[in-house]
Amino acid sequence: MMTINSHSQEHSEQLAKLDLARRELAEADSIQQIQSIRHQAESVRTHAVRASLGVSLQNLAAELKLQAERLGGQMLAEMKLRGGDRYSAPRHLNSLRLRDLGIDKNQSSRWQLEATVPEVTFRDFVRSAQANGREISSAALIRIAKQLRSTTHRRAHPNEERPALPVSTKSHLITVDASTTEPFRRDVVAIADLVHEVQNHHVLLSNLVESICRRAAIETTCTDYRAAHRYLAEITVHLRTIATGLKRIRRETILFEPESRTASV
Repeated sequence: MMTINSHSQEHSEQLAKLDLARRELAEADSIQQIQSIRHQAESVRTHAVRASLGVSLQNLAAELKLQAERLGGQMLAEMKLRGGDRYSAPRHLNSLRLRDLGIDKNQSSRWQLEATVPEVTFRDFVRSAQANGREISSAALIRIAKQLRSTTHRRAHPNEERPALPVSTKSHLITVDASTTEPFRRDVVAIADLVHEVQNHHVLLSNLVESICRRAAIETTCTDYRAAHRYLAEITVHLRTIATGLKRIRRETILFEPESRTASV
């Protein structure tokens, strides 16, 4: 079991790692460097959770991770601007460029969306989470970004009509332009983000259960231990089912095609 002194030393060591990564981020000038720093911050965050080093340290790591993602999003947006019309190049070339950078289309889209949040809003988000003991997460920041985007769109188009979703009689695919189905698209994307966040929390919770059981020297044959693992396994199955269903909706519904195009650099 970790003593108070060893716990304090572990906390200090993780803070030192974050300080070093923060300095590296200030000098980063490539997506590869940013990706490496992001991984360092995420490693500290997950370790802080597993070792019960406190929400404050966990959030410091999460904040640095988001700062890296936001900087990466800014770089990706600038690459898109310098690269000309994203629709003029074959899609496989866009995908190849992302692979060369070490990220996928989903990461590119999420990072660029996070980068649209103004710095003052981001700082308020971080301060509020720290003050209230809430976890800082990418999903929470993305929800803020989408809310800001939606508000900006409504202000720019105050008289825009929002008709009900017509469905083709020939198939199950929605055949209208994506701009008329934005509320539905936003809902599905928001749910997908929440599922992704829950999946991450589930992994951390599973690791915490393992850590607690080891510290308490609980036998793996214990009824409570086996029950906890059974329920965690069932949650894993349910989350995969939900995620698969959401992917099917996004794959089979026409209105998501525009977003998939804009996800590439």
